[in-house]
Amino acid sequence: MVQLETIYLAPYLPLIRELSPAPVVLRAHNVEFEIWERHARQSRNPAKGLYLRLLSRQLRDFELGQLPAFDLLAAITGRDLERFRRLGFRGPGLVLPPGLDAEDYSPEAPVTGLPLRVGFIGALDWMPNQEGVRWLVQRLWPRLRERLPRLELHLAGLNTPGWLRRLSGNGIHVHGEVPDARAFLSECQVLAVPLFSGSGIRIKILEGLALGRVVVATPLALEGIPARHDQEVLIAQSESEWLQALERLYHDETLRQTLARNARRFLLREFDNQRLARKLLDAYQSLPSRT
Repeated sequence: MVQLETIYLAPYLPLIRELSPAPVVLRAHNVEFEIWERHARQSRNPAKGLYLRLLSRQLRDFELGQLPAFDLLAAITGRDLERFRRLGFRGPGLVLPPGLDAEDYSPEAPVTGLPLRVGFIGALDWMPNQEGVRWLVQRLWPRLRERLPRLELHLAGLNTPGWLRRLSGNGIHVHGEVPDARAFLSECQVLAVPLFSGSGIRIKILEGLALGRVVVATPLALEGIPARHDQEVLIAQSESEWLQALERLYHDETLRQTLARNARRFLLREFDNQRLARKLLDAYQSLPSRT
């Protein structure tokens, strides 16, 4: 069995076929061309938008042209698999989200009282993360600080751009790359995930849930994570919804504690690595050899 991670490894498929009769599985982390389609729609620069539309069309042709060559498509989310089906993929497929070893994420008792620490962590050279953080600090944060003076925003991630580092102050703390993501998340009561483009599952959301942290996220950020609003997470899209969600958490410690407990239980039920590994092995064993 050979498993390739992402469609960008597809050019190696002819060589693999030449050297081995083993079935080849594609684990598709995203519907890749859709990421660039969304960037094109959101671009305010006409020339950049035109370039991104061209890029997304080329990537779409490549992605859809390569899929039939694989023996199994393992999509990260049900939505991604359904999208590939609608676009013409007819081969065998399954939904296999990433999982966690829950014993590696022992939730610490959340900090009570104020200040309320809201955290964001993610690679800050990835365009969807930059887009979401820019919206958070430039559009949302000034309004939040007017209403909630003891609210803090902690930002961490690889390759933090200079413009973001210069925003430290007014309750914003820019940490850059941190040595231990779990320790960073444990020091925050809330994990904010304001994503408006991209696809696939956000591992940092799963880590936050495993650590019993309250997650506030856009619907897109929660793709593939069937958590319920007001039960395991808070879902917010517009500025007003984000303001309302964070105001509720700021003033209601009981709500924070309830969501934190439910988050951990949800993660154990839906994203346990042992259960997901059994599902993948069953799918592998069902594939015929190419001998």
